[in-house]
Amino acid sequence: MPRERSVSLLLALAALAAAPRARAERQTQRPVFLFDLPPEPPVPSPPPGRDQQERPRRAGELVARLGFALPVCHGDASGLSRCDSTETGEGLGLGALWRVAPHVALGLEGSVARFGIDAASGWARSSWVGAVVRGYFLDRGWLDPYVQTGLGRGSIDTAYDDGAAEVRLSAAGLGTMVGAGLDFWISGHVKAGPAVFYHWTFFGDGRACAGGVCSAASVATTGAVASSISLSLVLSAAIGPEM
Repeated sequence: MPRERSVSLLLALAALAAAPRARAERQTQRPVFLFDLPPEPPVPSPPPGRDQQERPRRAGELVARLGFALPVCHGDASGLSRCDSTETGEGLGLGALWRVAPHVALGLEGSVARFGIDAASGWARSSWVGAVVRGYFLDRGWLDPYVQTGLGRGSIDTAYDDGAAEVRLSAAGLGTMVGAGLDFWISGHVKAGPAVFYHWTFFGDGRACAGGVCSAASVATTGAVASSISLSLVLSAAIGPEM
């Protein structure tokens, strides 16, 4: 009998010792969602090459263009300037632009075109420099189409030998221009594409010299290459912060 009481006492003590441990195990085995918030879903990483595909624009552009220029005569085309004998020439342009908004840029641009004068061993050179405004149609992507207009100063110089003396004519006046182009982005900082421009200068009186004797002359009488149409390849370098 005493032995059975000892065994019962030992079993009761063991049960009392195991009760806290069992209670703790039951608490730890409760569902996690009763105590913790669900984990946040992982943030998906952007697809590789996304910036390269979007081609974000940069604020500044340095522009150079080279192409062909077609002269357009005003005044008496068969006058002293021999404008009707002027041939298609080459054109060159340089400019700098800064985007004041993703679709609008302001800047300065200058261009020059040189034409030959058929059968007279002479030349005619027109130039234009002024302020320009460019409007862009897209602010992302590989294509970058635009239109442009400007206002500045234009000039024309003509020289040839008529067999008896050298003849030179010059004139200058208010000039304007319009143009449009389509650029293709080659890299994040370089783009290139074709463009067409039309330059027009409002000439009044000019200066004509023959054999060293000079006098005022009306462009309406002498004629002059007062405007030109150019088809060019434009190369641009994008600089500055991204828009």
